[in-house]
This record gives sequence, structure tokens and C-alpha cells, in this order.
Amino acid sequence: MWGPDAVGSRRLRSLLRGLPPDGALARDLRDDLWDPSATDSLLALLCELTDHGNRVALAAAGQKRLPQPLHVPRPGPEPEPEPEKRHVDFGAWMARAQEVNDG
Repeated sequence: MWGPDAVGSRRLRSLLRGLPPDGALARDLRDDLWDPSATDSLLALLCELTDHGNRVALAAAGQKRLPQPLHVPRPGPEPEPEPEKRHVDFGAWMARAQEVNDG
């Protein structure tokens, strides 16, 4: 595409189409596409979404106490916990701002 011996997009496409279907590039792309951990993650998401739909249906039917949401652990390393959010007392903040403005 660039450089002194530039290759056009059509030429590049024909070169890629000419590669063998069982070659290294095809194996590498296929492995990324069908990664078992990706399949497991999608199945876990499907279970959680089905559970969510069931809880929505129960709530619509008038059930007062709903079951806890289903959480299916994902494969791979555990995600980093989210940092705790600081809560600000808005009333105290407004009173302090009012004092500063009043002088």
C-alpha cells in the first residue's frame, strides 16, 4: 500500500485469497475467532440475560420478592474491582458554598 514498491488493494486482496485454507494465517485467524474462552463468555452472558428476562417477567406478574440476579463467573483472570466511589454530603457542600459566597 505504501512505500517505494507499493502494492494496491486489489493485489493485496488477490494475494490473501490465494493463501491456502490450512495455512498459518488461516489457522491464526480461526483460533482467534473460535477461542474457547470467548465461547464460554458468550454462554455465561446468555445465561445471565435469560435470568434477567425471567426476573422481568416475574416482576411484571406482580411478584414482590425477586430472586437474586444470576452471576456466572467468566473464564480467565478475575476483573479488577471497581474503586469505591466517594459520596459527598450535598447539603453540607451547599452550606459551605453559601458561606463562602456570603463572605
